[in-house]
Amino acid sequence: MATYYLRAPYINRANGSSVTAAAAYRAGERIRNERTWAIRDYSHRNDVVHAEIVLPADLAWRADMAWARDRASLWNAVEMHDERSNARLARDWLMDLPAELSFQQRRDLAHRFASELVRRYRCAVDYCIHLPRPTSMEDRHHVHMLTTLREVTAEGLGRCISLELPGVERRRQGLQDTPSQEFQKLRALWAEVTNESLQAGGFPDRVDHRSNAERGIDREPNPTIPKKIWYLEQRTGVRTAAGEAIRARYRERVEARAKGPEELARVIEQQKAQARREITERRELHGAQPRRVRWGALTHEERNQVRRERHRVKRQQLQRDPVALERLREQQRQAVRRYRAAHPERARENHRRWSQDNVEKARESQRRYRESHREELRQRRRERYWADPEASRQHARERSHKRAVRRILLKYSESQAQQGMTAARDMPGLKRPKVVHREHSASQEQSRKSQELARDNGFDFDM
Repeated sequence: MATYYLRAPYINRANGSSVTAAAAYRAGERIRNERTWAIRDYSHRNDVVHAEIVLPADLAWRADMAWARDRASLWNAVEMHDERSNARLARDWLMDLPAELSFQQRRDLAHRFASELVRRYRCAVDYCIHLPRPTSMEDRHHVHMLTTLREVTAEGLGRCISLELPGVERRRQGLQDTPSQEFQKLRALWAEVTNESLQAGGFPDRVDHRSNAERGIDREPNPTIPKKIWYLEQRTGVRTAAGEAIRARYRERVEARAKGPEELARVIEQQKAQARREITERRELHGAQPRRVRWGALTHEERNQVRRERHRVKRQQLQRDPVALERLREQQRQAVRRYRAAHPERARENHRRWSQDNVEKARESQRRYRESHREELRQRRRERYWADPEASRQHARERSHKRAVRRILLKYSESQAQQGMTAARDMPGLKRPKVVHREHSASQEQSRKSQELARDNGFDFDM
């Protein structure tokens, strides 16, 4: 059975929303917000059956309107146009599509309404048709329509559309209807095009945008459960306290309506007074707390600053708890071991690149470690030496030889390195070691020449 459902809330930056994130979610795409550099990737979604951008007919196929035909550039232009922290960025129209219709009929219905919005306001409409949610109890096909609040032109975003104009500006332009009255006409338009589609498909069902009171039906309208509460109850199978309070007020109104209009008016006034008291208490509770800036209103650098502050506080908390700090370090070490075991080549390449980019940092870290663990390292060397003195002496000679070769490769010119390597190669009584060469040179070309020079003189390199 076809039902009427239409909502058109704003995508508002004040509550942390982003129009690029909304467009990526509704279209099932990957879009980067060029204002905050945040990336939203919903390309894994498989319930988006159609996505299309509708532009004014005289501009749709012009070459200079390519920016508006691309979803990422269109909504990034909207994001960059208004920098206010409480900016209204777009409208998100959400309508149910009759399940009785075929996919082509539902697509034509959505396209017809989107085209009418574009014709009236010369805005851009990005509409996406979704299949019913897996958690939904009904076969509810629906369409999302993101509309710009400004006209689109070849130069970019233009003036504000008439639907979003305040009363003073509407009177100045000679518009008779208020924004509320104009919105009600759009609600009636959706009911009209939906009924025409149902009639063309041969279905007897019809929808009506009017309330029960306007239609002369003496019946309490069904309660509206907020979507976060409804989905939470569907996911957990347990009714929440907030949802139960809404249902209790609904049952109270149903009982009052059965007793008469006077009792219904009294109950409605009582519920409104109770709601006002609860709102006042919440405002007093939150009024004493510092105002919190929404995450979506922060720039890229401000977000990084918040992350650094959170990391600093977390590190201070861990420093006061040695057990938790050691547990965290052990988890990090295990994660590194798992990564190295799963991707050995990639791990070696990452370590080589890090060593090249952070030579001084690595040396400083090694120096601090040697200073803080001096006695422990000294004891280890003693144990290794007395376990096999001859092998320890041979290891010391080889290490000295490696250091000499490394200094030759990094410090001297090619001619000087040739003489030094010849002397090192002819040293009597010393086994030729395998030289472990790290690319500490500034350029890759110099490192390559050093390696070739060393190989010509009989030294092996383990990269």
